[in-house]
Order: sequence, then structure tokens, then C-alpha cells
Amino acid sequence: MSFLGSIMKRIMGCIPKNNREAIMLEMMPAMMEGIDINGFMVKATREIIKDITIDDILLYLKTIPTENQHLNNLMQQFHQKQLMQNMMTKIYQSSRDFDETVTAIRARAPQFGWKIDIRDLQNTYLDNHILEMTRMTIVYFCNPTGGYAIVQDDRRKPMSIMMPMGVSVYETENNNVEIAAWNMGLMAAMFDGETRQVLEEGALNLDKTLEGIVKASKENLQAVTT
Repeated sequence: MSFLGSIMKRIMGCIPKNNREAIMLEMMPAMMEGIDINGFMVKATREIIKDITIDDILLYLKTIPTENQHLNNLMQQFHQKQLMQNMMTKIYQSSRDFDETVTAIRARAPQFGWKIDIRDLQNTYLDNHILEMTRMTIVYFCNPTGGYAIVQDDRRKPMSIMMPMGVSVYETENNNVEIAAWNMGLMAAMFDGETRQVLEEGALNLDKTLEGIVKASKENLQAVTT
């Protein structure tokens, strides 16, 4: 623990629990501002769960009804800063226009083991008379070998709801082209064994697919615009 961390620990230890909770709710959004939320959450999750036992979980579940308001307040802060979305998705700005981005992804993906399918979401909305819609295409990434490795076990078949994995290419209202995908690296940290291995490999192969297409992460975009 750093010197500053040890000092803060002593100070916080002198503050009553209820006051610490209030301070945490107020400070958390400011503390998370500018931090790489994807990398942080992987580290934080591992640190939090490493010593948790089944008894700890059961005890916590018994206390939830008396802490609902605190949880609701914390979740509201998360929603306001879009922390959940930023944790679960990775968003990039493309270095190309919309059509070139979709074409480049389709061309590169098979090099890294992906089978590709396309759905033009904008046309779907237009067909249903929803006219105010910028261009949006979902590129579905499927790795048959990895997918089968997960769902061959009946206990893991519910994971099939995420297959194939959708990667969205869309135009924003200010005419940027962005690419959004699940944060498979973070998701992998929530599993173990074969599922974790498949998701980690998928995250790596998705990054390789997007090399030369994306130019900046969403975190960098936010740093420029805020």
C-alpha cells in the first residue's frame, strides 16, 4: 500500500460507517473520471473476489433489504456517468467512412477465425417507417470452434444468447463513424476454465481484426470532448 493509501485508510477508519458511505457516493463519480474503466474493473474485480467465501455471499444477501436505498443511490451515480455501458462495451472511432469500415471489417475478420454475417439495422427501421435514423450495421462475429467449446456442455448452453457476437458500426449525429463491441476481456474475467479461455482468445482476435481500422478508443474521445 502506498504512503497516501495508508494515510487515507487511517483517516477513513475514524469516520463512522454511514458517513463513509455518503462520502463514497459523492466521491466515486469524480474518482472514476478519466480512469480506464475497462482495465480498472478487471483489476478491481479480481481483488474484490479473491477472498470471498460462500458464507460471505449468503450473509450479504441477508443484509440487502436494509441497504436497498444505498444500492439505488450508487446505481444512480453509475447510470448518470454511463459507467455500466463503459464497462461492458468498448467503443472506437473508425479511421474510415461508414462503407469502408464495414468492408474492411468483413475483409479482415476471416483472417482471424471469424465467420461473418451482416444485418443492416437502419434498413430494418426504415422498413418499419422509422425515418430519423443514422446509418447502422451489425456485423455478427462467429467463431464456430470457440462457440462449440462453450455450448457443448449443457450447463453453458445459456451462453448461446450472446452468439454470434454483434459488432455495431454506426454513424453519429456529428457524422463520426464508431464501432462498438462487447468488452470480452472484462467478460472473460467473470468466468473460468474453457469459457474464459475462449472469451480471452476472442477479445484478442477482435482487436487484431480492428487493427488499422480504428483510430482511438472511446475513452480518448471522451477525454477530448469533456
